Amino acid sequence: MGRAAALCLIALCGTALAADLSLPVTGNLLGIVTDPSGVPQMGASVQLLNKYERIIAKASTTPNGRFAFAALPVDTYAIRVSAGTFLPASRNNIAVRPGIDSILRIHLATLLSSIEVNYTLPSAGMTDDWKWV
Repeated sequence: MGRAAALCLIALCGTALAADLSLPVTGNLLGIVTDPSGVPQMGASVQLLNKYERIIAKASTTPNGRFAFAALPVDTYAIRVSAGTFLPASRNNIAVRPGIDSILRIHLATLLSSIEVNYTLPSAGMTDDWKWV
């Protein structure tokens, strides 16, 4: 009886470990850059910085103003965005959570630019809109 219980416990632990291995350990950082009237800005420069303020990735926005940094390790990041005649926008302490899309809405302006952050669960992975970014 003691041996059967031990085998059962080992099987349960193995199942729990297997379940833990399937949990996501990365998240996505997605965004759209617009001007004050909501027009998407193509070609804006987007820099992703780690918590030590070192640039770890760069992207340019697509014709519809979108950018994406996929499969980022869970951590906090900063972002800097610049384009043409607009003031640059930046934001620190953007959390990337496991299995979550961190969505940035960046509004560039000549006086006051802003970055809004929302967190959502992805619907069966990244949608086609973000995959080609």
